[in-house]
Amino acid sequence: MVCVYSLSSLPSMPSYGDSLWRRRTRLWPTKLQRYVRTRRCRMLLLSAVLLLYLLPLSVRTISHVARTIVISCESDGKSLSFRRSLQFVDREFETRPKPSCLMESSSLMGKVSPPSRHLENYDAGVTVRQNYYRPTGLEGNLTMSEVEATHSDVSSGGEWSPLHCSARDRVAIIIPYRNRLSQLPVLFHYLLPILKQQLLHFQIFLVEQHGDKLFNKGRIMNAGFLEAMKIFPDFRCAVFHDVDLLPEDDRISYSCPDMPRHLSVGVNEFKYKLPYPFLVGGVLNMLAEHFVTVNGYSNQFWGWGGEDDDMASG
Repeated sequence: MVCVYSLSSLPSMPSYGDSLWRRRTRLWPTKLQRYVRTRRCRMLLLSAVLLLYLLPLSVRTISHVARTIVISCESDGKSLSFRRSLQFVDREFETRPKPSCLMESSSLMGKVSPPSRHLENYDAGVTVRQNYYRPTGLEGNLTMSEVEATHSDVSSGGEWSPLHCSARDRVAIIIPYRNRLSQLPVLFHYLLPILKQQLLHFQIFLVEQHGDKLFNKGRIMNAGFLEAMKIFPDFRCAVFHDVDLLPEDDRISYSCPDMPRHLSVGVNEFKYKLPYPFLVGGVLNMLAEHFVTVNGYSNQFWGWGGEDDDMASG
């Protein structure tokens, strides 16, 4: 009979030549006692195996951690001989992988509370494309420091993934940006909770055009996509998101679609109707492979508009 179990620490034991500690004891007088002893040994082994299986480990691989005692029980008919030896076992234990996240989180509640408290963040003369009326009781400007404090679990590079499960999609959020600093905190304040509730592994890329030349939105979105490929490899899809568009409903899916998905189909500025067919501006979700296939946005459009229409026709 051989019992093997793991111990974190062992008392010191004397060494006798071959490092085996021998002890002799009387032969148990009855078969029942031997049976009980064997049963206990088996239960101990079973308990150790179950403990190892159920123990939640926080690392992927553990090496050089197994200390074992080998107890061998021998009988010559007159006595039992017990041998104990301390062994260091070099083995690797693979933890169980995290389960896949659900396709739709149970925390999604539909229409989100309006971001109207922070509408003062939007500068005068800038069209606020959102779906809420301006109420009284505004709280003033929302700052990036407040957003960072609220979402401290998002890394400094704008990356987040669920802890309790393995996200089904890796999503790059690409935001073309210029002179909209007051609007950024509002967008992040209401977009980040939705992305988290949808259990996505995402990273946000804020892409700003340098200099005072006319804005080339298509070019900087292409630049954001190329940068995402370097920093956030193997992302499955990219969401190109205007900074002045706020989602009204947390069921607007930012997960990766099989075909390009236009997410801003209903905007209050257009009375929740598309002004013309095949509009893909505002917020567009595309698989990375599809974006590469169509060669991204055109770089030829300077100033407002044009790049989204060209993408729709492509």
